[in-house]
Amino acid sequence: MRPKYWYLQQVNLFEGMTPDELQRLAEDIIDRSWEKREMIYTPDDELDKVYIIKEGEVTLYRVHDDKRIIIDVLKPGAVFGNIAFVKDTQHGHFAEVSQRAYLCAISKRDFLKIFQARPELAMRLLRMLAERISEYEDKIQALSLFDAKARVLQQIQHIAAKDRKSVLPPILRRKSKLTHEKLAEMTGLTRVTVTRSIHELVGEGKLAVEGREIRMIDGAGMDTV
Repeated sequence: MRPKYWYLQQVNLFEGMTPDELQRLAEDIIDRSWEKREMIYTPDDELDKVYIIKEGEVTLYRVHDDKRIIIDVLKPGAVFGNIAFVKDTQHGHFAEVSQRAYLCAISKRDFLKIFQARPELAMRLLRMLAERISEYEDKIQALSLFDAKARVLQQIQHIAAKDRKSVLPPILRRKSKLTHEKLAEMTGLTRVTVTRSIHELVGEGKLAVEGREIRMIDGAGMDTV
């Protein structure tokens, strides 16, 4: 396992911090490993920490009518938790480990100290939050306006785009692993409907399935999802 400050260097939010600053921040961090399906927090928990994913994957989701609706799937370098610093807020979602993970946890107080010393990081965080909100708005629009096939294609395109934009070093990059069940939870559809939609998209030449991988086909070629 690499030292804490090395992982902090890979997080866009902390870009520009000196090695000494990162080392001091690392000293305030509690980190631990989490097993697959372990719950990090639930809607009933007080959310007083900010988490950074060092390795693995975390899924954020809500439950509606006993059905899981995935909000986001987070990879190494992602920051989540109480990043809005809202006191006594009802966050309303679950955070569950979907691939064995190693996480850093920073108290809300220590996280705020970073922004007091480095105001430019606060602006960077606001941009990150704005981008995340925009992504969620696109997802809500797809759920309310698109038919099943368009929802599935839009979600696969979104995941492929996130993988392409990753700025992580190769050692931390992981291809997104998609199952029909996971796509169903992301799109609010049934597994059967997702399977049928994928078959139709393959028939239309918009997707390709090779073994256990779903690939997106566009003008630039094929992107592994």
